[in-house]
Amino acid sequence: MCNNPFKRTAVLGKSDNAKIGIIIDIVTETDGGIMMIKKYLVFALTCLFLAASMAGCIGSNSDSTGALVLEPETYAIEKMAELTDNVLFTGENYDAVPLYAPLYKNYLVRVALDVAPEGQTFNSVTFSDLSLFSSQLALAHATLKEQYPGGIAKVEGKVTACSGCGGCSNSCESEVEVTESCGCTTPRAIVVDGYETALSVGTLAWLLDASILVYGETTDEALYLIGATSAENVIVAGALPGDLYEGAKHLDSRDAILEETIDAASGAGVNLGYISVVNPYDDEGIECYYPDNNKSPYTPHLSCFGSMFAAMHDGITLTVEPVPEKIDKSIQATADSLKAAGMTPTHLLMLGDSVSLPFVYYWIESYEDLGQIPTDNVYADLEEQNPNYNQTKTEEGYPEAALTIELANGRVIARTLGALTDYFYTMVDYTTLLANPVAPSPATPALDLEEWNNNALAYCSTAAEFGAPEEVEGWLMLFNEGGFNAQEGSAVGHLGLPVSGIAWPSGTVLAELFAMSNFIIAGADHGCPQGNSVGYDQLVEMPPNVNFQISCMTGQIDNHKSDRAVTKEDSYTYMMMEKGAGAYVAAMRTTMGTIPSSSPMTGQTTGTSGEMAYYFYEELIKNDFTVGEAIQNAKARVYADPNIPSDESVTAGNNNIQVVVKLEYMLYGDPGFNPYEPCNEGSA
Repeated sequence: MCNNPFKRTAVLGKSDNAKIGIIIDIVTETDGGIMMIKKYLVFALTCLFLAASMAGCIGSNSDSTGALVLEPETYAIEKMAELTDNVLFTGENYDAVPLYAPLYKNYLVRVALDVAPEGQTFNSVTFSDLSLFSSQLALAHATLKEQYPGGIAKVEGKVTACSGCGGCSNSCESEVEVTESCGCTTPRAIVVDGYETALSVGTLAWLLDASILVYGETTDEALYLIGATSAENVIVAGALPGDLYEGAKHLDSRDAILEETIDAASGAGVNLGYISVVNPYDDEGIECYYPDNNKSPYTPHLSCFGSMFAAMHDGITLTVEPVPEKIDKSIQATADSLKAAGMTPTHLLMLGDSVSLPFVYYWIESYEDLGQIPTDNVYADLEEQNPNYNQTKTEEGYPEAALTIELANGRVIARTLGALTDYFYTMVDYTTLLANPVAPSPATPALDLEEWNNNALAYCSTAAEFGAPEEVEGWLMLFNEGGFNAQEGSAVGHLGLPVSGIAWPSGTVLAELFAMSNFIIAGADHGCPQGNSVGYDQLVEMPPNVNFQISCMTGQIDNHKSDRAVTKEDSYTYMMMEKGAGAYVAAMRTTMGTIPSSSPMTGQTTGTSGEMAYYFYEELIKNDFTVGEAIQNAKARVYADPNIPSDESVTAGNNNIQVVVKLEYMLYGDPGFNPYEPCNEGSA
């Protein structure tokens, strides 16, 4: 047992009621983590805009002739100084999150829902009118642009004000020349029709450093106050009237938004390699594409962080309907557009559960008793243009191309919007959470209680199949090569039978070991959607570790054609992510862990999930790969040697177990997450 430094508590900061000033929190890196420095500016917000107007940029339209918007006779927008700082909303205000993409990307302003990330100060804000709030946020955005003309970026752990302006503010290290095109004629606002379009334009907004305004009664006033008084200053997106803001560029479709975004990225030298897929219709009461899956675990509005993940990884947000064929075709078309512009799409995030973003299912020959196998591989495959999305019989087959995918994919799910917030900022702040970013010297065969990120754990448990001990030995050898303190935990895993209703100590102790470890292979151990020798209710708060489970159904989050039901309350997967895992890899249906014994390091392979675990961690340890790339490559490497007969191949008459394994294993977590390992990608 150990003291757990990753127990989370909410910290809610309340803003001062400063009528005459602006409160700005600047994030700085210290030895103790993140420190929030508050600076109180004694000049009124209106004075800032007056000064900016005198400077000839904001509000410079003194003659109404030909102006896009006129000075309002009365002002309706109440300026909110706290909006230049980190903001905490309740879940009811989820639709404000997409508006923050440019502020987060260019000025490090954070937005949270329900729960503030541990140890950080957030101002609690509520609103009832999204359009009015977007106008208030645009004014705060303009204030930040005046203070930091090129945005704020972290350079070598320090917060730095960049030079330049919106179009080239994304990187302080950029050598892009600042020209007149970065001045007062660039777009300062993107006016949208609502939530879905706000998600879609997120990347365009941070590339241009433009505010996202939801059209309404105060939009004209906001445009005037931020200096967007000519057609060149405004982009209109979504289903808004064609004559709105005459002369302004109109993007009336998703394709038009994508094209404009790619053009802006090309001009700024940004490769958009990350595709964040969301269902903007993920409201309460949504109907699942598969009727028998309607009662599966579901959290509304996870889509709201789609453009934030895209901003973190220089990507784009793709909004889709919850129909497998439409999802796949949209991803394919988006990837094609990026490649046509000379960009390289590499990662695919599915931000949502099996209801909002349904899986594709296949029957596999000789494994019909497992039910239909769910997979996201079809979405990550860019080769097969017309796969079968609604297979009803084994004879219809599965798309062979989906076994080797082109996009490194993963899913982010969360039990609550607060848990989603917590996960997002865990990814953002990952390096600050490392206990000691220096490899242990020498490494030991036991976990170091003080250095979770230098520890690795491998074990098999009570119900292990034949061959498990040999594979555990291979995993430990791999962890040793990676410079980890590598512990063999099988003795702990055999402290008792995992019988329902009996509290054996193995699960409790193993859960504590999870909380002390970085890389984890939970070896052969019969499982279900609620867990294995470790139950969902035994998991404790953990660091952002990487956990690979070789147990049946421990990754199941759906109920489509499955004999084992799962709920959000008893899901091992949801609990694993809520307790802090950075990446979790598990099977969504029955799997074959170690039958028979195999040795992937010597080329003796039978296509099991135990081998996939070995390849997955080998890709992380020996190459500079993200978790998405590691599982992508591991699936491609899984191979059942026909010259090595196994119990499965003899019984089934084929080697289709490798097909099941490649399709059913899911990476839960951000596919762009690149975890620490002591050997520094094999270079040390």
